[in-house]
Amino acid sequence: MRHAITTTLLILTLGLYDDAHTQVVTTGQRVRLTSRRLGFQRQLGSVVSASADSLTVVLATDTAAIALTDLDRLESSQPGGRRTGRGALLGLGWGAFTGAAVGLLTYQECVPQSFFDCLLAPKSAGESALRWSVTLGILGTAIGAIAGTFTRGEKWIDVQAPRASVGVRSLPERRVGVGLSVPF
Repeated sequence: MRHAITTTLLILTLGLYDDAHTQVVTTGQRVRLTSRRLGFQRQLGSVVSASADSLTVVLATDTAAIALTDLDRLESSQPGGRRTGRGALLGLGWGAFTGAAVGLLTYQECVPQSFFDCLLAPKSAGESALRWSVTLGILGTAIGAIAGTFTRGEKWIDVQAPRASVGVRSLPERRVGVGLSVPF
């Protein structure tokens, strides 16, 4: 019976472990606040101080002390990775689009004046657009990848309000202790 109780409490503890160790907001961290009550719609700020029930945040215009219960959503900023792939895709898209436009607008039918004059010339406006699109697409991809390499993004992670947590530990004489922590 004792083992069954210990096992049950251990399972409950492991299930609440993730809730007990959620993201914590620290001083100086960038946060994004959403609150219908306060009129915040993804308002950016920097944490001055944090307690179990409130935050003091420097916003764009002033400093505010905000109760956590007034917030609908609280997100903290985490440094993201480089944007190389995103930059390459944007460069490819813009380069291909610009190349197609240039190819269509600058096409001229080739009039041969000697034997090999029109050997590599495009035979239609569509072929000209395709060639320019591929050329500027490759160039745009390279430029976009380089620009993306020097750009860093950030990820926004939801911060959960602290909840009740259960702890189990062994006591002398083969006994088990159970503790409950409830923030208020």
